[in-house]
Amino acid sequence: MTVEGLRAGYRDGPDVLAGVDLTLRDGELTVVVGPNGSGKSTLVKAAAGLLRPRGGSVRVEGRDLADLSDRDRARRVAVVPQNLDRWPSLKVFDLVASGRYAHLSWWRGPGAADREAVEHALEQVGLAEQAERPLTELSGGQRQRALVARALAQSASVFLVDEPTNALDLSHQLDVFSSIGALTCEGRAVLTVTHDLNLASQFATRILLLVDGRFAAQGKPQEVLRPEVLEPIYGERLRFGSLPSPMGDGERPYVLPWMS
Repeated sequence: MTVEGLRAGYRDGPDVLAGVDLTLRDGELTVVVGPNGSGKSTLVKAAAGLLRPRGGSVRVEGRDLADLSDRDRARRVAVVPQNLDRWPSLKVFDLVASGRYAHLSWWRGPGAADREAVEHALEQVGLAEQAERPLTELSGGQRQRALVARALAQSASVFLVDEPTNALDLSHQLDVFSSIGALTCEGRAVLTVTHDLNLASQFATRILLLVDGRFAAQGKPQEVLRPEVLEPIYGERLRFGSLPSPMGDGERPYVLPWMS
């Protein structure tokens, strides 16, 4: 996916994104961080075609996103929202299976390959044993994992994920990011928005720091998660250190909010 000069906002308000350029590459996990109100969720919506840009362009696999039908767009771009405004009265399996609609046609219903994709997605997020439970019986964290599974079942080439670890306990935060990171090993391009700098550090190929609708910094975790980069944005009540990388590539930084 290539984003050039992207401007976006809501109704008659000012631009939330002020001319963003971005390239998502196959096999990379790009993580966008930034303070509240910086435009992170707006970036996901505009890049997914859910919010019409005021300027600039979004191209996926060489084609302008605006020229694609809903079905063609869904075959190429999967989106994981922060939440749903209203949860449908469905079983977990059926919600996840809805991610397969772009691969079906009016003369063919779901087949063995579709069921296999759904079952694999449920395994990846740890919900296989909950497949037949109604969504209304799940915890907030389990519902969030169901949304991630739906996107996994969609089998798109680009994944846009908006704060996937909301309401998740610490262990499942790692599990979800591990599942998202595994997509890059399959050759997919993934963009994830998060407030958690330490999850970003562990899993990101590249971190983008979004501030007031523009990228204030970008690079490897070791290049972005530094005092001189973060303290002007988040303040000085931060503590920095490093731990061995789970990716086996030396050490990666961690950042803690800490009262003096």
